[in-house]
Amino acid sequence: IGKTTSFGQELMDAGRKEGLEKGIEKGRIRGREEGLERMATAIRGYLESAYPKFANDPSIGHIASLDQAGEILKRLYRAKSEAMVREILRRR
Repeated sequence: IGKTTSFGQELMDAGRKEGLEKGIEKGRIRGREEGLERMATAIRGYLESAYPKFANDPSIGHIASLDQAGEILKRLYRAKSEAMVREILRRR
């Protein structure tokens, strides 16, 4: 059938479209993963300097979204005590 027939061209176009959509979705997933990794690094970095005993808290690795990570980081910046930091990390 090949490239020269309209049917062949339709198949190729459909294949390209499907491939592009899958590639875009994989890129989004990868981007979210990288974003979460960077936010976790930022949270750990802040905690390392301000509240070192919480820098390796396992709850940081369980943050589910960039919005959640951003909110946690904002609350950590405003924390005035270790008790507040502990509560922020536990609440996620």
